[in-house]
Amino acid sequence: MATRIAYAFLLLINSIISWLMLTPWALKKLEHLTLDYVNISCQGKQCYGYVAVQRVNFALGLFHFLLAILLLGVKSSRDGRASLQNGYWGPKVIVWLAFVVLTFFIPETFFQVWGQYLALIGAMLFVLLGLILLVDLAHTWAEYCLGKIENNDSRGWRVLLIGSTLGMFTASFAMTIIMYIFFAQSGCAMNQAAITINLIVLLITATISVHPTVQEYNPKAGLAQAAMVAVYCSYLTMSAVSMEPDDQQCNPLIRARGTRTTSIILGAIVTMLTIAYTTTRAATQGIALGGNSSHAYSKIGDEEGEHTLVDQQPTSR
Repeated sequence: MATRIAYAFLLLINSIISWLMLTPWALKKLEHLTLDYVNISCQGKQCYGYVAVQRVNFALGLFHFLLAILLLGVKSSRDGRASLQNGYWGPKVIVWLAFVVLTFFIPETFFQVWGQYLALIGAMLFVLLGLILLVDLAHTWAEYCLGKIENNDSRGWRVLLIGSTLGMFTASFAMTIIMYIFFAQSGCAMNQAAITINLIVLLITATISVHPTVQEYNPKAGLAQAAMVAVYCSYLTMSAVSMEPDDQQCNPLIRARGTRTTSIILGAIVTMLTIAYTTTRAATQGIALGGNSSHAYSKIGDEEGEHTLVDQQPTSR
């Protein structure tokens, strides 16, 4: 647990640095520190930190990729290389900072391609992984509640399961209505398409979850799982439309600085919680990544736990 907290703290620091890179003050300081070698621009035009954010996050990704390569084949904490994961925090922080500095000497064209294509694919895979783990969480929650209801005939657990399901569906539909009102005005075709597709997919998901064929193969599947997916996808859609440039007057948050600041802070908190849950769940549930128990950390075998101490009383002659 301490190791996960340390990596989460590293992610938090990296996110704060990325946020600072979006400010003009940080960009001017950065250009001054690099003796004007780094000139922050986007396709030849002045911009606020888009490329800088890409560099900082690329450094963190490169750090974890290198760490993953070094830990290939490690299945037990008794492995000598396991200490690279759980220790050496001083050297690892230095390596991460070195990567951050070195990325600012990589040409801007590399990060234009990276941000528009490779990082986009990675983000899509992360969202898909998050949905898979979210469905796993929803199944665990629903099965736990159903177990309590079946074993104890508990009215409280029944109310909790039904109430949470209805609450998540209500929240998802409320977000959809808000998006249609504020982000889907006339001329906002992209927003209208994204919101409508999300709504249609949610209705299809809810219908499939209670289909007799699905119930036949998985009797414990139901609306609880669909509700959790619905509220998460609705949040992602709202986050996407709220970040769209206001070229067609389609994003009122651009013109409301206080509301936009609140949405950014809320989005950062939700993102941190999502990443923390996704990484923790992926580390403990190998099945979510298509693996099996043989790829998980192995338990210490009996032969490894043997000792040479005498554990029997001497027999009398």
